Amino acid sequence: MHNWYACSHARPTFCNVCRESLSGVTSHGLSCEVCKFKAHKRCAVRAINNCKWTTLASIGKDIIEDEDGVAMPHQWLEGNLPVSAKCAVCDKTCGSVLRLQDWKCLWCKTMVRARSDGRLSATFSSA
Repeated sequence: MHNWYACSHARPTFCNVCRESLSGVTSHGLSCEVCKFKAHKRCAVRAINNCKWTTLASIGKDIIEDEDGVAMPHQWLEGNLPVSAKCAVCDKTCGSVLRLQDWKCLWCKTMVRARSDGRLSATFSSA
């Protein structure tokens, strides 16, 4: 479950539910203190429960084990990337202040550009 708090945003930020702008610097949208998922107050009840895993047990069958031990799989959140974001694949700028686009791993902070259809590249769809 998300742990919401009310917040304002210093730069254009978008709702991860309806994908519309959280308008205005003084807008009191909601942000999850764990995974940084953003939502309008009206959209928070419709947010999918995909908050950052908080225990290894909550990862379930997606956990990866190899000879070096346990590796954390990527857990992706779309959009609201920092202004300086660079794609880990092509080293081009990613993210946008105009819309919700591109992806960031909640664990390793890797950022990648979306495919032309907006979805996550198969290269990074799992760990």
